[in-house]
Amino acid sequence: MRCTEHEKWLICMLCVFAFLAVAMLLDRGKSDTVKVSDEHMCFDTTLNITLYVKKDEEKNAKKIIKKCFDKVDSLEHVFSATNDASELSMMNATAYKNRFKASDELYNIIMLAKDYDMKTNHAFDISLGRLSDLWDIKGGRTTLPSNKEIKAALEKTGMYNIECSMGYVLYHEDIKVDLGAIAKGYTTDCLKTLLLEEGIKEAVVNFGGNVLVIGDKDGNGYNIGIKDPRGDGVKASLKVKDACVVTSGDYERYVMINGKRYHHIMDNTTGYPSDNLVTSVTVVGENGAICDILSTALFVIGKDEGLKYIKNFEGYEVLYIIDDGGMFESEGFSKYR
Repeated sequence: MRCTEHEKWLICMLCVFAFLAVAMLLDRGKSDTVKVSDEHMCFDTTLNITLYVKKDEEKNAKKIIKKCFDKVDSLEHVFSATNDASELSMMNATAYKNRFKASDELYNIIMLAKDYDMKTNHAFDISLGRLSDLWDIKGGRTTLPSNKEIKAALEKTGMYNIECSMGYVLYHEDIKVDLGAIAKGYTTDCLKTLLLEEGIKEAVVNFGGNVLVIGDKDGNGYNIGIKDPRGDGVKASLKVKDACVVTSGDYERYVMINGKRYHHIMDNTTGYPSDNLVTSVTVVGENGAICDILSTALFVIGKDEGLKYIKNFEGYEVLYIIDDGGMFESEGFSKYR
């Protein structure tokens, strides 16, 4: 049956009205979304959590953020290397020659670290606490430690000295475990689990440079800036959806001695801060702890080997920034541009 011109006009108008109605509903949905944000000091840094929720969910979103802060505080009491009352500090004080019964959180993170010690060919190492204490970068050391001191500190390191079995941890040498290169990433993963369980669909968590993105911001992705290691601005900008972004850099904690920069990322083969022209390493992937681990390990490994090595970790990409400002990225990193 053929439509008359009048009927065609009516059908056209109905389509227009339907389109406008859908557009108005979509626009209303966007305008009904509010941003709820708060920040909290923990792990010697700032944790900022931003949730994007419906307006009538704003009050509950604030409660969810409070739950996140409480969770982080509880994990800090487990993982902190600077709090003498933390579980990690108690383990470091007693686990040499005496089995220490670890909580699930502490045991799990140590097991993960031991796994990636092997997977990174020992470039990732949580046993360097004595060496880090010797260098005391955070305390502002003004002179270099002697070769004798470095050798003595290195003798009290080694992941092979950490034995884990049935929830117990035993040190075979008087080492000191430092979880600084994994704790924030692991904690971020815990926050991700909590937020998803609470029904959060869109969120950005910035944990002292460790960034978690939940959602895709209407398909466009969230803009995440990578700091210029030698300036105040942004060196690179990424578009990120449902992923973690972790950067390790020589600009975060360092001292200048005799005109040379000495930073906090230690090389367990030399006993010195890693010295390979790398200034910043950014890793993007699904798991925050693994991104944290890889950003440190790939910093120590260096650009040339690191760009090859990242291929062993499916779903993870890396961006290197070197001391002359040059940027080098893995093959799949361009999808974040």
